[in-house]
Amino acid sequence: MDSEIRDMFSKLSNRVLELEKRLALVSDKLGIEYVPADPDADCCKDPKLVDAIKRGDMLDAIRIYREMTKSDLATAKKEMEKLWKDYYR
Repeated sequence: MDSEIRDMFSKLSNRVLELEKRLALVSDKLGIEYVPADPDADCCKDPKLVDAIKRGDMLDAIRIYREMTKSDLATAKKEMEKLWKDYYR
Protein backbone atom coordinates (compact mmCIF):
# COMPACT_ATOMS: atom_id res chain seq x y z
CA MET A 1 0.00 0.00 0.00
CA ASP A 2 2.91 2.40 0.70
CA SER A 3 4.16 2.11 -2.88
CA GLU A 4 0.67 2.92 -4.16
CA ILE A 5 0.57 6.05 -2.01
CA ARG A 6 4.03 7.08 -3.18
CA ASP A 7 2.97 6.57 -6.80
CA MET A 8 -0.13 8.71 -6.27
CA PHE A 9 1.91 11.45 -4.60
CA SER A 10 4.51 11.33 -7.34
CA LYS A 11 1.86 11.75 -10.04
CA LEU A 12 0.22 14.53 -8.06
CA SER A 13 3.53 16.28 -7.51
CA ASN A 14 4.36 16.13 -11.22
CA ARG A 15 0.93 17.52 -12.09
CA VAL A 16 1.32 20.40 -9.63
CA LEU A 17 4.70 21.30 -11.09
CA GLU A 18 3.28 21.27 -14.64
CA LEU A 19 0.37 23.48 -13.59
CA GLU A 20 2.75 25.87 -11.87
CA LYS A 21 4.78 26.22 -15.08
CA ARG A 22 1.61 27.12 -16.95
CA LEU A 23 0.50 29.51 -14.24
CA ALA A 24 3.88 31.24 -14.35
CA LEU A 25 3.49 31.77 -18.10
CA VAL A 26 -0.02 33.20 -17.72
CA SER A 27 1.08 35.40 -14.82
CA ASP A 28 3.98 36.70 -16.87
CA LYS A 29 1.67 37.59 -19.76
CA LEU A 30 -0.61 39.45 -17.34
CA GLY A 31 2.30 41.24 -15.67
CA ILE A 32 1.60 39.61 -12.31
CA GLU A 33 4.42 38.33 -10.12
CA TYR A 34 4.08 34.61 -9.46
CA VAL A 35 5.97 32.82 -6.69
CA PRO A 36 5.91 29.07 -7.37
CA ALA A 37 5.92 26.39 -4.71
CA ASP A 38 9.24 24.96 -3.63
CA PRO A 39 10.24 22.53 -6.42
CA ASP A 40 12.14 20.43 -3.89
CA ALA A 41 8.95 19.77 -1.93
CA ASP A 42 8.18 16.30 -3.18
CA CYS A 43 4.99 15.02 -1.60
CA CYS A 44 5.74 11.36 -2.11
CA LYS A 45 8.94 11.66 -0.08
CA ASP A 46 7.34 13.20 2.98
CA PRO A 47 6.75 10.52 5.59
CA LYS A 48 4.56 12.89 7.63
CA LEU A 49 2.04 13.17 4.82
CA VAL A 50 2.02 9.42 4.16
CA ASP A 51 1.60 8.84 7.90
CA ALA A 52 -1.32 11.30 8.14
CA ILE A 53 -3.14 9.44 5.37
CA LYS A 54 -2.46 6.07 7.00
CA ARG A 55 -3.78 7.40 10.33
CA GLY A 56 -6.87 8.74 8.63
CA ASP A 57 -6.08 12.31 9.67
CA MET A 58 -7.45 14.37 6.78
CA LEU A 59 -6.86 17.73 8.47
CA ASP A 60 -3.22 16.98 9.14
CA ALA A 61 -2.74 15.70 5.57
CA ILE A 62 -4.24 18.90 4.17
CA ARG A 63 -2.05 21.04 6.43
CA ILE A 64 1.11 19.18 5.44
CA TYR A 65 0.20 19.26 1.74
CA ARG A 66 -0.42 23.02 1.90
CA GLU A 67 2.94 23.60 3.55
CA MET A 68 4.70 21.53 0.92
CA THR A 69 2.97 22.91 -2.18
CA LYS A 70 2.08 26.42 -1.01
CA SER A 71 -1.43 25.72 -2.31
CA ASP A 72 -4.61 27.30 -1.03
CA LEU A 73 -7.00 25.46 1.27
CA ALA A 74 -9.54 24.55 -1.43
CA THR A 75 -6.87 23.07 -3.71
CA ALA A 76 -5.22 21.11 -0.91
CA LYS A 77 -8.56 19.77 0.28
CA LYS A 78 -9.51 18.69 -3.24
CA GLU A 79 -6.19 16.93 -3.84
CA MET A 80 -6.23 15.18 -0.47
CA GLU A 81 -9.81 14.03 -1.05
CA LYS A 82 -8.69 12.44 -4.33
CA LEU A 83 -5.87 10.61 -2.58
CA TRP A 84 -8.17 9.65 0.26
CA LYS A 85 -10.66 8.14 -2.15
CA ASP A 86 -7.93 6.11 -3.85
CA TYR A 87 -6.38 4.98 -0.56
CA TYR A 88 -9.60 4.03 1.24
CA ARG A 89 -11.53 2.48 -1.63
